[in-house]
Amino acid sequence: MFNPFNLAANTLLPIAFKVISRCDPLAFAQLEPYQGKTICIDILHAEPIYLRINETPVICQKPEHIDLIISGRSADFVAIMLDQDQLSSGKIRIHGDTLFAKAWQDSIKSLDINWEAELAKVVGMPTASIIAKGMRKKAQVSKSVATKAGQRWQEYLHGDSGLLPQKETVEAFYANVDTLRLDVERFEARLNQFARK
Repeated sequence: MFNPFNLAANTLLPIAFKVISRCDPLAFAQLEPYQGKTICIDILHAEPIYLRINETPVICQKPEHIDLIISGRSADFVAIMLDQDQLSSGKIRIHGDTLFAKAWQDSIKSLDINWEAELAKVVGMPTASIIAKGMRKKAQVSKSVATKAGQRWQEYLHGDSGLLPQKETVEAFYANVDTLRLDVERFEARLNQFARK
């Protein structure tokens, strides 16, 4: 089945890796110990893309063994290109070899590339600026929505549903436990003192 996203990804990923190698030659240095390992980039509503680590990641056919699976929505992958901190947002899921995943994550986070400027070389500055502005706006809105949803979920769990106690209730409980523990220790000391008499 023809998938335009896969066509674009299979075309753009090698270009992106070349741009990274040209603009930030040390970006993939952290992956040197992992040469030969494979990554599956699993993008929602698209065919998975498989990479093998050589000097730089290269697209390959589906391997027998996959060392690392990175999954998420296409917009989240684009957001990472514009803001590496998005990698920690939790929208991109990473499963597999944890040391390899950490090295991959560190290499992506350490990228020092102005993607807007690189895109401008291809489509022109006005178009690149519009695309980058739209992606930054989308990332801000997504972050805001996620934060508000998290807050509402906390409010629901602690308040309306009664499933979890309020913070003040938990703190009071722990304070009472501490008081009880001290009382028991004092009682034990008195009991030991009485037993010695």
